[in-house]
Amino acid sequence: LMSATVDPKLFKDYFEESSLTTRPVPVVNIPGRSFPVRKFYLEDIVSRLRRIPERQGGWIWREHSVQQYVHREIVEKGGTMGGSDNDAVDNIDMPYPLVALVIADVISRSTDGHVLVFLPGWEEIKAVHQLLLSSKQMPLKGLDFDDQSKFEIHLLHSSVPVSDQQAVFEPLRDPMIRRIILFTNIAETSVTIPDVVYVVDTGRVKEKRFDPERHLSSLVMTWVGTSNLNQRAGRAGRHRPGEYYGLLSKTHHDRLGIHQTVEMKRMDLSNVVMHIKALHLPGMEVEDVLASTIEPPAPERVKPALENHERIGALDYHSNLTALGQVLLQLPVDVYIGKMCLFGALFRCLDPALSLAAILTNRDPFVSPVYQRQEARVIKNSWCSTSFRSDPLCILNAYEEWSKLQRIDPNRANRFTYKNMLSRTTLFQIQQVKGHDQGLIALLNHDVEAVATYQDARADLKKDDPDIYQETKVIYRTKKIPNDTISVRNDMSNKWKKKISRAFIDISHTKKGKHIISDIYGHQGYEKAKDSDFDTVRKYRDIVD
Repeated sequence: LMSATVDPKLFKDYFEESSLTTRPVPVVNIPGRSFPVRKFYLEDIVSRLRRIPERQGGWIWREHSVQQYVHREIVEKGGTMGGSDNDAVDNIDMPYPLVALVIADVISRSTDGHVLVFLPGWEEIKAVHQLLLSSKQMPLKGLDFDDQSKFEIHLLHSSVPVSDQQAVFEPLRDPMIRRIILFTNIAETSVTIPDVVYVVDTGRVKEKRFDPERHLSSLVMTWVGTSNLNQRAGRAGRHRPGEYYGLLSKTHHDRLGIHQTVEMKRMDLSNVVMHIKALHLPGMEVEDVLASTIEPPAPERVKPALENHERIGALDYHSNLTALGQVLLQLPVDVYIGKMCLFGALFRCLDPALSLAAILTNRDPFVSPVYQRQEARVIKNSWCSTSFRSDPLCILNAYEEWSKLQRIDPNRANRFTYKNMLSRTTLFQIQQVKGHDQGLIALLNHDVEAVATYQDARADLKKDDPDIYQETKVIYRTKKIPNDTISVRNDMSNKWKKKISRAFIDISHTKKGKHIISDIYGHQGYEKAKDSDFDTVRKYRDIVD
């Protein structure tokens, strides 16, 4: 295991307790090679910024968000948000004017070096960016950040076109230009930007949390661990001695836990539960396996995952994998999306269902260039129905048009992506995921097609000949032939003799097809049927033939 932020004692103790030998687990510590970084916290920052005149940036102290935040951090010493478990969600407003003034102060007190700013998410990046560009109306130390001969502001986020993001790595047009990079936590370890000497850190991050009671996942703002703060500070010392400005009090910093809450304790465990079930570990239930992990989730997070799978038919009442569950395991998507794909096959709309599945597992392909926000919004809305607003269906419409052009003429497809502000990389990722899903569905095609054919035949028969439909309905539910079924031979037209019997025989001879339709429609008794029960089906085939 290799990591810059791992807790070595936690892993060491875990593997030593699990080991059959008494040999200690070795830990290799490789010190980082970096220059010294001076750290400043909110107490140090506020004492200096308080002296700035109103027309130079002192106006920020009249802002309610700044007053509330500074009072909470300094007077209340971080309030109740600094628990060592880092589990608390922090809903206090982000003090955007304070962030902007700290950036301006750092720039005004130095002559070179770029500034890296850590922000929780896209909304916060946009808000700080807007304040910097409005420095003429809302002064920040007399600096004009809209002057491109002196400053370059880079926004690094997945919703920004890749070409715009890559510009931060290109050489400067003029060595006197200073760069301000507004970033999320991806810059902690994944990216090193040349000549960054100053780091401004809000100390917060947006992460996904699952509420087992409401069965909903949401993106919340919370504090990172001190190991993450140290990793961020280290970005200022990659090339020369640097400075770190943490927008939280030193007391709050010291009360934070070392690490963020692990995913297993905050995410939906549905997929984890499915894969544990597939392992068929002897003598161990899902709860036992998860309880033996290095940082086990609470039992109340495991139970809803099991109940959800029972509800959709992936697990039976004894928490065993059903045939439907085994099929869903083979699809590289969430079980809910996987079931949507199977319904797409049953209802003869597999292609758009697969497209939607790929779209829902990828990021939004519509990009928002910094200076074309309104235009990007209008273009995206143009792909939506006027009567029903849905982002996934909007993306589906644009993707299908691009896919059609890509097959006809790749050059036209490229022009299409440029005109509609679409990311080619994301579109190809969606296409790749869809192709993978399609390949797996094709392996299951015989079973799924048998189910679909049988359902189509029964629907047509119900409309055209209700009496014969009732006969097949009794056979389907009871797997027994009524005494008067012989009359079917005289009443049923040749069309229905062949169509219904062939469809029924197809699905009956396919064990997985039999089980899939049982799981989807909830006919538990049908799933438990023995092969001998289907001798009646073969007898029925002989009758109608």
